[in-house]
Amino acid sequence: DPHRKLIAYDEVLRHNTKTDCWVIINGEVYDVTKFMEIHPGGVNAILKMAGKDATKAFMPIHPPDALSTLPPEYHVGTLDPTTAPAAAYAETEEEIRIRKAREALPHPEAALNLDEIERSGKTHTLSSATGSDHECKLGSLRSIVSFLKAKIDRIALDQDEPSLKSEVNIVQAAAKEGVAQGLSINASCSLDEIQEAKTSDQTLFFQIYLDRNRKNSENLLRRVEKDGFKGIILTVDSAVPGKRERDMRAKGDFQAPATGGADTNGAKGVAQ
Repeated sequence: DPHRKLIAYDEVLRHNTKTDCWVIINGEVYDVTKFMEIHPGGVNAILKMAGKDATKAFMPIHPPDALSTLPPEYHVGTLDPTTAPAAAYAETEEEIRIRKAREALPHPEAALNLDEIERSGKTHTLSSATGSDHECKLGSLRSIVSFLKAKIDRIALDQDEPSLKSEVNIVQAAAKEGVAQGLSINASCSLDEIQEAKTSDQTLFFQIYLDRNRKNSENLLRRVEKDGFKGIILTVDSAVPGKRERDMRAKGDFQAPATGGADTNGAKGVAQ
């Protein structure tokens, strides 16, 4: 498009504060200054990417249509690719580790139980997005959950054409096993992708956090109802801040080792 507005990389770099924050996502430049205060993941999650390319941080934890919910005026323009330094897009040590681990990943048939699936997963995935994973206490339900999870995960891995997005694979696997599934509003895939993956009679529930703009939530719920979801899981625990330490450490911008009691720079994680 000859009429699109091209933004130089150096120009983006200058907008790197809480009161003037631009980010790059998939080659597009956004002014998210006003959005930071209402971001579900907290201010610091965005502030750490101020004046930078946030694509790698954004894409794994947001559905592909997430940016469409932003007001049009937040879109500043398109990044001029000729101005972006190669060093800014070089693989990090963690990305190199993950890529090499994935290349060496054994065939899914080699994982025969949940423990082997988990061990395999830990070698080629990023750290948990939130700190709640290890705070859940399964107790007597662990054996049941382990059995179902292993079976669903196994089927998901064995799809003829597995998707890169785990929720799509799990939806297909749950349909085969007749297992009801809850889909998060923060899923890495869109509702359109779920519609393509699910069966017409499949039992799906939709988990939602209410938007401060209630009209947005109303429109989303109407869409979910139209798509045939059987019920709503309304998350209300985040209304009262809880002390989820792993979450705080994951979202914090620490200047020293976390075990030394360093400042989280105001980051409270998604729970707060």
